[in-house]
Amino acid sequence: MLHLMHSRRSVPIDQIWVLKAHRDLILQSMNTWLESINTASKSDALAMLDGLYEHSPWVAARSLERRPFISLAQLKRTFAEVVNQAGAQEQTDLIATQPELVAKAAVAGQLTDALCAEQIRSGLQACSPEEFAALHELNRKYRERF
Repeated sequence: MLHLMHSRRSVPIDQIWVLKAHRDLILQSMNTWLESINTASKSDALAMLDGLYEHSPWVAARSLERRPFISLAQLKRTFAEVVNQAGAQEQTDLIATQPELVAKAAVAGQLTDALCAEQIRSGLQACSPEEFAALHELNRKYRERF
C-alpha cells in the first residue's frame, strides 16, 4: 500500500482524503465562527469572545469596534494592537488579573473553566512538591515586578 508522510507519520494514501476533509471542516467552522463574530450584536459577540482575555473584557470590547475581521489572524492582531495601545495602567491591570500558575485560585477552585482546563492540559496539577515550591517562588517574583 502506498503511504504519504503527514505530520511526521506515515498515512495510507487512501486516508489522505479524510485528513483533507477534516482540515476543510475545521477551516469552514472557523470561518463560520468569524462570520458570526462579525455579524453578531456587540453583546452577543462579547459573549462569544468571553474568556480570551480573562478578567479583561475591555480588550474584546475595543477590538469589536474594528469589525469586520477578514481572518482569524486579523482578529488576533487586533486584540494585540488593542492591548499595545492601552495605557500603562490598563496593561499593568491586565497582567495583574491573570491567575498565577498553580495558584491559590486553583487550590480554592476559583479558576474559570477555560483556565482550569488549560492548567490540567499543562500538567501543572501533577507537580512534585519541589516543582510546586519553585512555581510559587516564580509567581512571587512575577508579582513583585508587576
